[in-house]
Amino acid sequence: MKNKMLSIGLLGMLLASSSAFAEWATKVEDDAFSDSHTAMMFGAETELNGVAFDCSSDGISVSYIEQADTKKVTAGLPVDLVFKVDDNSPIKFKAQTAIRNNNYFGITADTPDELKILLAQLKQAKRRVLVGIKSSLNDQKMSFELSSIGSTTAVNKFIKACNIELPTASPKKS
Repeated sequence: MKNKMLSIGLLGMLLASSSAFAEWATKVEDDAFSDSHTAMMFGAETELNGVAFDCSSDGISVSYIEQADTKKVTAGLPVDLVFKVDDNSPIKFKAQTAIRNNNYFGITADTPDELKILLAQLKQAKRRVLVGIKSSLNDQKMSFELSSIGSTTAVNKFIKACNIELPTASPKKS
């Protein structure tokens, strides 16, 4: 419930200002259930979709999120989710569909090792972030590009709040 409220609040904040699109921001809150924090880092392509990283005492995840009639969304369907930051090698996730709240669905992955590599690449990003989605059921594909503006600051705030250590080696280039 708290993550849903955090997601809705941050989405509203980012979507209210057109200057926020294609930029990155992080919102951190105290976790009522532990001595740690919850955080959401978000990069928007438009007011209707974007990428969200979430962390709580339960772990970390990344989601492509999109505004839609969530009554028509089936949770748990397999989806390939791919990120390519600048000239780095693509990072591929086995993800699945999920309903984030009444207005947004997500395609979510939660493999910590790959997420840490992706966060390290976003921290060093200079130009762009390509996001690709491919349905495992019908091979339908979609891709879009996000700016890297604000990603370094957003990642630093996110990893500090979530107590995440990023890989020390430079992310692998393609």
